[in-house]
Amino acid sequence: MPFITEEIYRARYSGAEKVKSIHISRWPEFDKSLKNTKTEKIGDRVISIIQEVRKFKTLNKKSLKEEIFIKLEKQDYNLLKDVMGDLKSVTNAKNISVADKFELSF
Repeated sequence: MPFITEEIYRARYSGAEKVKSIHISRWPEFDKSLKNTKTEKIGDRVISIIQEVRKFKTLNKKSLKEEIFIKLEKQDYNLLKDVMGDLKSVTNAKNISVADKFELSF
């Protein structure tokens, strides 16, 4: 990877940055204006649900490809509405619905 990374850097960025090699270029600095706490919250919750689904399937000796039904609390359902298709796809959920509490079933 270091060789291809160096080639890409030289071809694409070295002229603009006026540095001969990626190995002596400045480390990128974090741009605080790009931080989006809502997106981070959504991502953290999606990861948490995926972990729960995988754990549930493993404990029940099911394949990760097994279809599952997911019930989300209303606040989670509303938070994740924009990424519901992704969550459904990653977890292989047949249906994701609203309920009083988080629940998984086959």
